[in-house]
Order: sequence, then C-alpha cells, then structure tokens
Amino acid sequence: MMSLFDVVLLSIGLAMDCFSVSLACSMQSRKVCLKKVFFVAFIFGFFQGMMPVIGWSLGLFFKTYIEQFSGWIAFAILGFLGVKMIIEGVKQEPLDDKKNIFHSYKMLFLMAIATSIDAMASGIVFIPFGRQIWLASVVIALGSFLFSLLGISLGRVLKSFLPFRPEILGGSVLVLIGLKILFKI
Repeated sequence: MMSLFDVVLLSIGLAMDCFSVSLACSMQSRKVCLKKVFFVAFIFGFFQGMMPVIGWSLGLFFKTYIEQFSGWIAFAILGFLGVKMIIEGVKQEPLDDKKNIFHSYKMLFLMAIATSIDAMASGIVFIPFGRQIWLASVVIALGSFLFSLLGISLGRVLKSFLPFRPEILGGSVLVLIGLKILFKI
C-alpha cells in the first residue's frame, strides 16, 4: 500500500509539468485576469487527476500479468517519465508565444493533455493497491491545481529571473518514488 505521503510526493512530481508550463506562459503574458488564472489551474488539475484513473482502468485488463512484476513496472514507468522530465528540463527550449495557454483554449487543452500523459502512465502503479486510485486521483488533481496557481503567480512576479527548470526537480522525485516502490522502502 502506498502511504498518503508517497501519493503526495507523486502528486508533486507529476505537477511539475503543470508548474513549468504555467510559470513559462505567465512570464510571456502581459495581462492575465484572475478568472483565467483559476480556469487554467482547474484544467491542469482536472486532466492530471483524471488520467491516472484512465491508466489504472486500462491496466486492470492486464492485472494478472502485471501484479507479479508490479515493482519493476512502477520503477520502469516512473523512472522513464522522471528521466524524460529531467532531459526536457536540461534542454531549456523556450516556449513559442503563439502557443501561450492564456491566449488559446485549444493550446490550453493540448497542454493539459500533454502534461498529463505521464499521470496516465502512473495510474498503472496503483493496480496492486486497488481503490486507492481514487484518493490518489484527488490528491494529484489538487496538487496540479495548486502548483499551476503557484507557477502562474511566480511567473508573474519573477518573469525571466528564474535560474532553474522545475522539470528537473519533478523528474528526480518520480525516479526516487520508482526506486522506493521497487525496493519496497
């Protein structure tokens, strides 16, 4: 069974994409109304919370095959996603102004889906833990909502002075959670 602390850490790791996108996009926007800020955070939180349930549901079809290798599967998925996030953080590619989520609902939904693909894959991790996916889904959604709000707020304040990429931290957290599950620490 995953502890609530583990789920919160997973939520934080998964929320780093939302945080990064929110931070970068808010740095590029001149004006953002409060209604739009909460809408962006809600959409990110909603998709991040919904996707693990989808991943868990799809994984249930393969449960008998997955259970005996669940630790290795969790480590592989979280490790892969974590390393992918770290690599993206190291690349430091700037966002295109035309793709700013504050100015396009289409881009907002595409970014919400793109940032939540790893959350869908993480749903497989919860197969051995049964209905714990529902609590995890709520915690992940709330974490992504809060980190999106934080990213938008910090982006507005800091603009271009941020010296690090949050994806690196988020990726590291995912790798560490994968190791913890693998070795049952």
